[in-house]
Amino acid sequence: MRSWWWVKEKKKQMALLLIIATMILQFQMKGCVGCVESERMGLLQLKSYLSSLPGFGEGSILNSWSDDDPKSDCCNWGGVKCSDAIGGHIVDLSLNYLTYSWSFDQAWGLNLSLLHSFPQLKTFDFSDNWFTHLFDPIHALKDMPKLQELDLSGNEFTDLDSLGYSKLCGLRNLPRAGFKEECFDKYA
Repeated sequence: MRSWWWVKEKKKQMALLLIIATMILQFQMKGCVGCVESERMGLLQLKSYLSSLPGFGEGSILNSWSDDDPKSDCCNWGGVKCSDAIGGHIVDLSLNYLTYSWSFDQAWGLNLSLLHSFPQLKTFDFSDNWFTHLFDPIHALKDMPKLQELDLSGNEFTDLDSLGYSKLCGLRNLPRAGFKEECFDKYA
């Protein structure tokens, strides 16, 4: 009878040990959720492009985007927010006020195709950067079905028709916030 009691106690101890080990593993795994590597590389490509423009990016949040440490978690980089619920995918990029100087003779173009590295992106704030044109038609953002908020205000995009605003205005998942009202006045 005594040996039966001993077996029951050992089973309880083993069950408790298993529960504790499972909790520790879950805690460690939760702590290991970082950005998706392909999205980390996409951020570094975006940084490389933006940093190549004169007067752009120095002293900005882009300095926190480092490729020195391959294990660096881009979810902790400036202007980047990720969602643990979807495995560390980037859901928000806030890249406003990156320029430290601007003159009328500069003409910077935004390469929207660099955003395609972020399939779960919901919010993109690129306001107040003084960009003058886009390399891709803006309606190419329709290929990003999760995108809900886009703020390009404070840039110097001049020709709305060539930017494709007429096609973008028809997208249901993009709010008016951040778009120039001409878009809605002209195409409403």
